[in-house]
Amino acid sequence: MHIETGKYYAVKIINKRLMEGREHMIRNEINVLRKISQNHKNILSLVDYFETLNNLYLVTDLALGGELFDRICQKGSYFERDAAHLVRVIVEAVAYLHENGVVHRG
Repeated sequence: MHIETGKYYAVKIINKRLMEGREHMIRNEINVLRKISQNHKNILSLVDYFETLNNLYLVTDLALGGELFDRICQKGSYFERDAAHLVRVIVEAVAYLHENGVVHRG
């Protein structure tokens, strides 16, 4: 939680020792997040990042929506209209990534 604003954020903690030899992957992730952040409502924004001797910390907006699978299960019935909306949201986000030269791999 940000002390002055009271806003909550998520922090991804990356152990540097576990990433030895793959530092380029982390730097690439930071560069991609900096490039795409702030411009699409369905893509988390990178707020800040910093490092200590042992760890790298990526601070992003906090997503409170939960897991997609859990939301589908909780809803019980899922109509074509609901699925079409969900697919549209995902495709728009992926299209935005592609327009910015980012290919998402799961």
